[in-house]
Amino acid sequence: MKGGDLIDPGESAGTYTAVSSYRPGWTTAFVHSKQEIVGLPVYLGELPEEVRDEILFLHRWENRLTSVPIIGPRFSADAGREVIAENWRVGIQTLIAHGWLLKNSHYVGELLQALKDPSQVDLGASIRSEPMTGMEAVLDKIVRLAF
Repeated sequence: MKGGDLIDPGESAGTYTAVSSYRPGWTTAFVHSKQEIVGLPVYLGELPEEVRDEILFLHRWENRLTSVPIIGPRFSADAGREVIAENWRVGIQTLIAHGWLLKNSHYVGELLQALKDPSQVDLGASIRSEPMTGMEAVLDKIVRLAF
């Protein structure tokens, strides 16, 4: 996808391949609307006060930009294992906080435990549980590229 390409709400750009000499880590993407909201719905006055307040809050200009955690090329070949492990630990904690990973998952627990001592990080030996399909399986493939 090129820098100026647009993705409509609810749509996907499909799959893509990233090629980089950098190892993957967590970073931040910023998403915003190209179109300005020109007006509020005419029925706004008919909505419950709580709903109306939320719409008015989201309509403020400072709330039209969203940041989301993403995985992307982050670490050069000479990056320290401690820095990489901390980045991954914080990223995984963020996924847990948002409910995208299960806190009580055996795989997630073993991964977080392995990241506590980056000098000993050998994911093949440290993680014995199989990741669940979905987010855990994708995460497992990517985190192994980082070390």
